[in-house]
Amino acid sequence: MRIRGNKNLLFLLTLVILNGLWSNLVFSQTTGSLYMFQDNFHSQMLNASYIRNDNAMVISVPGFAGAGVGIDGNFKISDLVLKDLSGDMVVDLENFYNSVDSESSIKNWFSVPLIFVGFPVNEGRINIYLKTQMHTTFGFNSGALKFFDSGNFPLNYKSYNTGNMYFTGLDYRELAVGYAKSINEKINFGIRGKLLFGTIYAEAENWNYGINTTEGGDEVELYSKGSGRVSLPVPLELDVENRILRLVGDNALGEYLGAFQNPGFALDFGSTVVLNDKSWLSVAVNDLGGIWFRKNASKIEQDATYTFRGFDISNSIETIGSEQYIDPLDLMINTKDSIRNVYRPVVDTAGFVQSLTPKMAWHYQYNISNDLSVGITNQTAFYRNSITNIITVSTLQKSGNFSFFENINLYGFNTITVGGGIQFEGKYLQLFALTDNLFAVNHPAKNKSFSMVVGICALLNKPMKNKISDGKFSPHLPFHKIIK
Repeated sequence: MRIRGNKNLLFLLTLVILNGLWSNLVFSQTTGSLYMFQDNFHSQMLNASYIRNDNAMVISVPGFAGAGVGIDGNFKISDLVLKDLSGDMVVDLENFYNSVDSESSIKNWFSVPLIFVGFPVNEGRINIYLKTQMHTTFGFNSGALKFFDSGNFPLNYKSYNTGNMYFTGLDYRELAVGYAKSINEKINFGIRGKLLFGTIYAEAENWNYGINTTEGGDEVELYSKGSGRVSLPVPLELDVENRILRLVGDNALGEYLGAFQNPGFALDFGSTVVLNDKSWLSVAVNDLGGIWFRKNASKIEQDATYTFRGFDISNSIETIGSEQYIDPLDLMINTKDSIRNVYRPVVDTAGFVQSLTPKMAWHYQYNISNDLSVGITNQTAFYRNSITNIITVSTLQKSGNFSFFENINLYGFNTITVGGGIQFEGKYLQLFALTDNLFAVNHPAKNKSFSMVVGICALLNKPMKNKISDGKFSPHLPFHKIIK
């Protein structure tokens, strides 16, 4: 049994790594303390094997089935956006340039589960939910800040370039159906299939803008280079050379809400194991799959230069009608178009498959008593040849219908946050609010990393007394039998 379990774990890990090789850095993670609550409906989205310890039917309030927002970066938004002497918010690139590292990045995620329904079936439970998710990642170096701060006319005719910048943005909807069951008295297993509907994808990879000027100031070379892919609800308007002119934004909201033409599929797996009468361990592997983007899907390339030497008006003062004559308006328009084309990518219409960023979470919990527990959670996201990691140490206290928890979180190796939260569960209602950074609740812009999530659901057919243990395990654990 142990050999077979090790093989299954190795197979799942291989799938995660292979899926990650084709994914980009777009992902969402949540406060690790949520893994302490197996009865929490949002926790059951995070680990497909989590099961309530009673037969209650769970129905979330639409839009509040665990709405979450998060950010992770190596700089603070308040380094860029400041208050001036009059109290107005201003963008201060110079302060930002002096504050950030030479290589900077920021990741944002936003998730809104629209509805969640969970109900018992035989010896297990079925969970169904629909949610929308948005993730963005932006990376740049300090050269980009100096470039945009100096503009097109740098002092002393210096040359600038942004260095390589990258951006990835993904927005999609997820309809999931999962089933979790107790294999025996010590093991729960869950699997979930998810239909995906991509709405927006935008990717810019190794993008570079530059300006080279001569000492004499008689010419300026503009250049840009990069590649990427896009898929949008609305089409792009192109010129005769297939360069992007603009977005056709007619009925943009309606097109976004009705965007179901980019199908995808993903799988989640989870398992929870009782180690002894005081502790248990769970593992979850999520988002093994991808999305086929085909609506308004394109590959984009940019590799253009233009040397501006001013306006040569010698042919515009010739006699009208001569062979050398150039209309001044045409001269201006042609020069402007040559400059604009440096910054207009070329489009090649083509669909593509984009993998999700696979995630793996481990959680170990030790129950000191029925009302006090400690746990450690490790969340890892795999993308291409890199990983991102969050470790959370949590404590949980119970008092009546209330649960309180505190956590310490380590984002990678450079950011430590302190958070906490509360959950209430009554006869007909469960609600919770939590964060991994309490300081961000008051002023998110002054913090590099944080996540926040809130949720509320209705409980139907909940028994007056939960199932309780037959004496083999603590009632605090998720494995129970009904006393008849």
